[in-house]
Amino acid sequence: MFGFREGAFPNTYLGIPLVQGRISKSTINPLQEKFKKKANSWNGRMISFQERVVLAKSILNNIPIYNMAIYKWLQSLIKEGDSIIQSYIWTGDPTNRKGITLRWEKQYKPFNEGGLGIRSLREVNNAILCKLNQIFTQREETWAQLLHAKLYSTSGENIQYHKRSSVWPGIRHAEGITKPFIGWIMRKGTKIDFWRDSWASDIPLRKHNDIPHHLWKKCTSRVSDFINVDGWNFPPDISLAFLAIGIDITNIPCNPSVEDIQIWKPDVHETEDHLFFECPTAIVLWCWAANAFQLDDISDTDGWKNTLEKCKKHRSYLNDLWITMVFAIRRWLWNSRNKIRFDERKLPIREIPNKVLGGISNNAKLSSNNIYNTTFELQVVKELLVNYKMGNTPSIRSCRWNLPNIGKVKLCCDGSILGNPGPSGIGVVYRDWEGRVLGTLSKAVGSTTNYMAKVQAIVNRVEKVLHRGWNSLWIVSDSSVTIKTYIINITAKRGSKADLPFEEWIEGRLEFLTRIEEPHTEYFKFR
Repeated sequence: MFGFREGAFPNTYLGIPLVQGRISKSTINPLQEKFKKKANSWNGRMISFQERVVLAKSILNNIPIYNMAIYKWLQSLIKEGDSIIQSYIWTGDPTNRKGITLRWEKQYKPFNEGGLGIRSLREVNNAILCKLNQIFTQREETWAQLLHAKLYSTSGENIQYHKRSSVWPGIRHAEGITKPFIGWIMRKGTKIDFWRDSWASDIPLRKHNDIPHHLWKKCTSRVSDFINVDGWNFPPDISLAFLAIGIDITNIPCNPSVEDIQIWKPDVHETEDHLFFECPTAIVLWCWAANAFQLDDISDTDGWKNTLEKCKKHRSYLNDLWITMVFAIRRWLWNSRNKIRFDERKLPIREIPNKVLGGISNNAKLSSNNIYNTTFELQVVKELLVNYKMGNTPSIRSCRWNLPNIGKVKLCCDGSILGNPGPSGIGVVYRDWEGRVLGTLSKAVGSTTNYMAKVQAIVNRVEKVLHRGWNSLWIVSDSSVTIKTYIINITAKRGSKADLPFEEWIEGRLEFLTRIEEPHTEYFKFR
């Protein structure tokens, strides 16, 4: 009577195939063939690489947009579509893959991230479905209200039984992507589910309560149910529940005359302390590192400077390994975060220690320090799987401190410098042929080099001796007979730390000369 014909599925409306039930590969195949046909039409033409990139971005990437705005594509179809685009870019032939030299995950990144500016079909599909899910959650469109009434119960829960729908799988997939990031700015509360939406905290109130699943069907309240003309109006039990979970409801404004605003929540947990110290992966890695070096637990309160200095008291080689390990953990925590954020691929936590150990092994070869070969050091080296760097075998030499001949005075001196160049001083000890200390001299000689400080020591000690009438001298330099623990170093350091002008001459032996060489006694020098 009206001139309408009875139709049947599948059918096409505005270029989009209409089907009942789940989307199959046969539904999208005609579009894939259109994909290939369009790319093949450019095959054989003299088109440069840059021109092929432009064609792929402006035409091939846009062909499936209308279809993806409604349906969630199968992963096999997405991979096939990406393969066509990738093959065409590199070879000009969508069926030839021999010229592909770069992973697709790197090609579809933006220019500023080193990619070609092409979007993966998976990203395009997810982004458009998220937009569709946003329209559905706002429920202002008639189709959204109809679909919500069909697929949700009166309590706001998804129905547990299956209903054939070609659109719903895409919306449900997008809901899992967007749900953690959707929040509300509370005003009148009519659009906000009291229990299931994020409005009072970063997560829904339902996550704070351990209630049996069958009871949630009775939890159908909206936030507006607890607002009157004077503001908030909560029962005592709910007010106590807010206090128990640390929510101060008085700090959340409400306005019965203004509509609620749905927002995209920022990632409030994305802070440096959370990323490098507080997230579960970071906690596991720092515990592993602390156990390897037998250190206390590491937390964000330590700070990077204190963390890097935790092995400063150990041998230089172990300190080098620790610093390398800290930077390697920091690097791979950041790398793991970027893989999740940009590549949507989680790096297994068991792989990160192996990558950290690889970085330590490479950098350990550059260290010029060594270890004392103690049990602790050998355990650390074994745990980190790096090369053992044994210290050089000490060279032991015997030496004697001899008295001067009768009538001579023996002068033992040294120069000390705080930096090179830097404030320097000289120190001299005078002893006669019987081993008695005739006097000591400490003198500041100003800012100079280590070499000049030793020269000044020789010159000044000779001048002092000549003034006292000691004409027969035996001058000894520490470079050949003295070791660092001998007394002469102490007097030199007193001069280097003193202010100019400074010169101190003391008759006889000083009180701080607690140790002194014994004549004709064999000593040992370790190098």
